[in-house]
Amino acid sequence: MPQAIADIIDNSVDAQADIIVIRFILNTKGSLDLSIWDNGSGMAKPILQEAMRIGSDTDKDSLQLGKFGMGLKLASLSQAPMFDVVSHEAGGEIYGLRATVSTLSENKVAELRQDYCMNMLTKASSGKNASSGTVVTLLGLDRLNLNEKLSEKIVTKMSNKLRSHLGLIYHRHLAQNKIKILVETNIEERGSPYPPESIHALNPFGYPHSGHDQYPKDFIISIGDSQIRARVHIWPPNCQSREYKLPGGANTRQGLYIFRNNRLLQAGGWNGMRESEPHLSLCRVEIDLPSTLDDLVRLDIKKSSIDLPEEFFEQIMITTSKGGTKFNDCLTLANTLYRSSSSKPNSKEAVLPSGEIKSFYRTLLADHKGIKTKDSDDIEIFWKKLNKDEMFRIDRGAGQILISTALKDSMKKIPLDELFPLFLFLLLEDYLVIQRSGLKANNKIKFLQKILLTLLDDNKSDAI
Repeated sequence: MPQAIADIIDNSVDAQADIIVIRFILNTKGSLDLSIWDNGSGMAKPILQEAMRIGSDTDKDSLQLGKFGMGLKLASLSQAPMFDVVSHEAGGEIYGLRATVSTLSENKVAELRQDYCMNMLTKASSGKNASSGTVVTLLGLDRLNLNEKLSEKIVTKMSNKLRSHLGLIYHRHLAQNKIKILVETNIEERGSPYPPESIHALNPFGYPHSGHDQYPKDFIISIGDSQIRARVHIWPPNCQSREYKLPGGANTRQGLYIFRNNRLLQAGGWNGMRESEPHLSLCRVEIDLPSTLDDLVRLDIKKSSIDLPEEFFEQIMITTSKGGTKFNDCLTLANTLYRSSSSKPNSKEAVLPSGEIKSFYRTLLADHKGIKTKDSDDIEIFWKKLNKDEMFRIDRGAGQILISTALKDSMKKIPLDELFPLFLFLLLEDYLVIQRSGLKANNKIKFLQKILLTLLDDNKSDAI
């Protein structure tokens, strides 16, 4: 979903909008709508009619962002079976159309009533006045792949994921205050929407200091009459910032960052140059594509990476930076810095459980690890209805451990005096079979003792 929303927002930026409002609307019937409003130049009736026609003339100006996107129609229908577009130019008529897959295929989109269009603009703009603008509303999002019923909690997670994605994709626009993007969640059962939250720039090169005093380094690649600047950044080891970790984790975000007109098209990946590996996590390459190469550049079939001309990869391997550095030298340095960082924290030590875990035990665990709760990543633990053949589920991508509610319902009937020795054996098995135990293992055993003693003391207090 975030990529489709970004493709719609590209149209807003192309229309010179400087304010964009995204609204999640969880209806009382349990369906989810999403609207994207902007205060851009808007579209007159004939232009909107043409934009909603299959096979319409959608040639993009060289300065526009939508060149490599899915386009309004495809982006909208990739997320919902139906969508509305309402727009107006300054001083012009407010006009709206509704489209579905079937009506678009027949070029028979439906006109919307004026009062409906006015209402949509007012709601979607969150009360902001604008002389012109457009609102796109996706009705009944049905591509969410959810394993549970839509709820406020799920919508909040979707909103957070979208904010991170858009903060990364448009980080240059946001940092330069060219656009402001607000996200608002409206749970109709509450009666009033939550206050809108601003999206902040998430700069993938926003390190506090470079990982090496001679970086970043620029490589100028010549393709025909055009030149591409490839700037190699080396992050300092051990960074725990959002800018380094990014959505999906730092290891998946190494590689090429490809921009066109300041819009990030690809955030990581080596495009076949090499395989990703943890030892190159510190290396990111910032590439700005000139519009003169538009005809040679393609978006891949998954719409997640850019197919660059083969000549680019040939040239970058033989081109040297101003100081005579080769591209492979940069990769070697990133690898060496990563490997030589002996003080690199174990990522498993920087996480704490949340959700169903009492704050007391969370604090106890933070003290044991020697970290502050505010500096850790959360592993959320929740009870959830799972498949009959699983008692728990680990979702690494979402950072969650889900425990079957069937287990919770049967907890009173479970013979803990039989199961506890088995679980204790599984926890201590590695400690029992190794020849000698280190300080880390001993500390973990002492902490386990402390947790069990605390539980015992709590039960004694409750009995009194």
